[in-house]
Amino acid sequence: MSQLNGSSFLERLLETEGPIWYRWDGNTSALLNALVSATKNESASGHVPENRDHEANLRRRRLLWLMDRLTPASSLASFEPYSTEELAIYGWGRRLPPARRNELTNFPIPPDTRGDWGRRMVIQALMLAWCDTCPNDRLKSILDWAHIWRPTLKQHDICWLHDIEEEFYRRSTDIHQRYQPMLASLRKNMALVNDPDETMREIALGCAFSLLMHLLRDVALQNPAAVPFHTTAEQYRAWMDETLSSAPFREIAEAGQQLLKFRRERNSDEYVARSLWIWLHGRSDWEQLYSVSGMFRDDWIAGRVLDRLAEIAPEDALETWGTLVTWDTDEARIRAFCRWLPAKYAEVLREHFNHPERDWGACAYQNYLSKAEERILRLLWRHVSDLPQWQAELLDRRLFAPEGARPAAIVEDIQEVEGDLRLQDPFNHRSY
Repeated sequence: MSQLNGSSFLERLLETEGPIWYRWDGNTSALLNALVSATKNESASGHVPENRDHEANLRRRRLLWLMDRLTPASSLASFEPYSTEELAIYGWGRRLPPARRNELTNFPIPPDTRGDWGRRMVIQALMLAWCDTCPNDRLKSILDWAHIWRPTLKQHDICWLHDIEEEFYRRSTDIHQRYQPMLASLRKNMALVNDPDETMREIALGCAFSLLMHLLRDVALQNPAAVPFHTTAEQYRAWMDETLSSAPFREIAEAGQQLLKFRRERNSDEYVARSLWIWLHGRSDWEQLYSVSGMFRDDWIAGRVLDRLAEIAPEDALETWGTLVTWDTDEARIRAFCRWLPAKYAEVLREHFNHPERDWGACAYQNYLSKAEERILRLLWRHVSDLPQWQAELLDRRLFAPEGARPAAIVEDIQEVEGDLRLQDPFNHRSY
């Protein structure tokens, strides 16, 4: 079978169902030229697909996604900031040199329409690009985002915002060096919770809560001290009050005192207490956390238990994880299992490939593709015709596509994907 180059391959890739990357001739330069040309032609046509025009939307998203994944990070010339295409805005924005970052805050945003998904996605693209372009020696400036972006934001935008504090936390990897900047930002935001500007108040509360949780987590990880499981909200509150009065946490508790009071008045401080209880479990306490994992019925807290277990469970706990994963069909279980799973155990994922929950099966399969040895995947490819189509397509991409276009190792929860367009993959089974 002949190999395909440039525009011929691109058209087959965008329109054909089933494996196709194995027919690519490997000429990245020709493929990029075809991507640029196709994207410009679609933009020049003036046709903006309506939401119901699924096929046209999917084609457009695939073009822009590939452009972003395959174009070198230093190449800005290939991108144009199409005003309503969030993937193009992000691809352009994240390639801006630091000296041009202000163009992101001045970018024209769609009209102020309540509940407008397009406006929300454009704001997300701009703010994520603004974070990504922050130089490593200026990471503290990310914590000042509210002051910089406030003129752009309307009241109804607040509930859609990405957690910008998480961006600082993710990139500032030194647990000791990030403490003081986050504590200072917590205090700064707590001073704004009574601001006359309602939008500023909402932003400040959201920032403060995110910072409080990150700070509590960091201190808990450095001071593991697991205590028995509590059964009531009152027990958790009393325990948290005592814990936060201890030396490691006292400074944080004082800075966030008013926020904790707000949450207690709204009966939502138990979430903070349970999270803190989970984080205080160190590697020597993983069995206690595992033993009570089924007692957390709230999805968010149950997911936090699983995330912590993925961090602290030992490498030989495969049988324990097997029991935990098969206990329920909540997809948080397979995601946590895949994050924990050492590559040497990759074959155990096979039993999950055809799980009735599609995201569960896809997560297991994609994680297998990321961890199995190349020679095993090559053997699997020899029998690709025996695989379900979606599995064949993913295997094809894993083996033959450039690294940037390969499937991710974890299929994230759909809400995580909606909150972070960097997790999107319009070539997967969700078309998103």
